[in-house]
Amino acid sequence: MEELKIAVLISGKGSNLQAIAKECSKKNVPARIISIISNNPNASGLQIKGKFKKKVINDKLYDKKGFEFRLQNYLAKLKPDLICLAGFMKILSSLIIKKWKNKIINVHPSLLPYGMGRDPVVWAVRYSHPAGVTLHEVSSGVDEGPIYYQEEIPYSFPISAGQLYEKVEKRCWQIFNEKWPSLMDSNYKPKLQQELKDQKTFKRKDLLEDNLLDLEKDITFRENLLRILAHDFQENLSLELKYKGKEFLVKLDIKEK
Repeated sequence: MEELKIAVLISGKGSNLQAIAKECSKKNVPARIISIISNNPNASGLQIKGKFKKKVINDKLYDKKGFEFRLQNYLAKLKPDLICLAGFMKILSSLIIKKWKNKIINVHPSLLPYGMGRDPVVWAVRYSHPAGVTLHEVSSGVDEGPIYYQEEIPYSFPISAGQLYEKVEKRCWQIFNEKWPSLMDSNYKPKLQQELKDQKTFKRKDLLEDNLLDLEKDITFRENLLRILAHDFQENLSLELKYKGKEFLVKLDIKEK
């Protein structure tokens, strides 16, 4: 098997990048990272050590067209076999997608088509949707590309989005490490995504808008909240919650900002 040359695009800490770099450093793995590319000059992922180039194309200095022009020029010089998005928070246009057709992949922390866009584990918990990890080809639509592999991550109530994210994030890089050799096989073809009836691509503003409960307006929630607090005075008399055939004791931790 010929050595696979990988370019990795990041915007932040690059947790998947660390796992990819560790895997590629093994002698029996026929792949290597040839460059890390970041749109953010302060990305902590740039601190990861390895025998690869590091390139910053600061997207604050250019418009979208100017940024992608410079990105394309750099990629053309690198000539990677695979471009992996590892927490890269920019949407690539058709200029890049067409130039590198079938060579750009993303590991998305959701069971697509559920959780397209930002903060997918939040919406999984919020709406009791399936959670998971999807390795997919990047298209011009946000998280809409054909799927190479996906795996559901089981979870059960009660769980926070933070707790679920820990489970999902760990499996993200494991799946990439397990599946990337298959990407070199020309017979390994991605499958088109299914469409959901009420499909939505989430943005960060959706999270911020859902992030505030106004107890003066939401009377029902306020009454339930006061009921929980009222019963939180003895362990054996705390409010009990029944859900899906199970019983839970309810306690709250509310702090002033």
